Amino acid sequence: MLTSAHELQDPLNILLVEDDAVDAISVNRALKRAQPPIRLTQVDRLQSALGTLRKTHPVDLVLLDLRLPDTRSHLEGIAQIKSLRPDLPVVVLSASSYEAAGFQAMELGAAYYVPKSRVNEVNLAEIISKVVTRHRAQENLRQLVASSTDGIAIINARRQILFANEAAQRLLDVDMSNPQRPMFDYPITTHVIEMELTGGKIAEMQFDELEWDEHAALLVTLRDITWRFDAWQHPDRTGDRNACP
Repeated sequence: MLTSAHELQDPLNILLVEDDAVDAISVNRALKRAQPPIRLTQVDRLQSALGTLRKTHPVDLVLLDLRLPDTRSHLEGIAQIKSLRPDLPVVVLSASSYEAAGFQAMELGAAYYVPKSRVNEVNLAEIISKVVTRHRAQENLRQLVASSTDGIAIINARRQILFANEAAQRLLDVDMSNPQRPMFDYPITTHVIEMELTGGKIAEMQFDELEWDEHAALLVTLRDITWRFDAWQHPDRTGDRNACP
């Protein structure tokens, strides 16, 4: 059963990466009476954040300022954190003059973007709770489908593959360990289709709508049916399969 943001009970461990003392105070004030309670750890450099994330103590979410003294670009922080901990949700904070970088950070895997000018206006604690809840629900889904013999993939409106279990990676011939999201290069339909994939395999595909990271997405189920076509072409080789219950 999935947990809603309002059902979170345990304190959340948040890592704040912020070098500006005034902005850090604003964040602390915004989270002071959060429910569930928030344990806030602050560092002021990207390298300090990476060092903290390499340690064993838990971090549920990172609040990341995009402009830090030890980064060469606004996107270096999100890129390095997601490279080290791709499983960890990140909410980015940025001055209004760098809003474009905030949205670019979301393209690199950030879960949410909050302009610093709105920290005192938005319910930052509620945003954090929703992001953590959503992340845990997605992790539950990943665990459920990871061992499935069927391929399971999730694609966004741009046809980027956001998630694929091992079976889907084999069928689609993609590597999800690559930071650059692979593309889904096959037709998308409202009915079940049979499609020849790279490498000569034949898969049965089905598409279902769902929400992923608060955006519309598609759940793609792929079943390897290459054997069925082999059976049609070589009926003398199907004895073993036909003997199966």
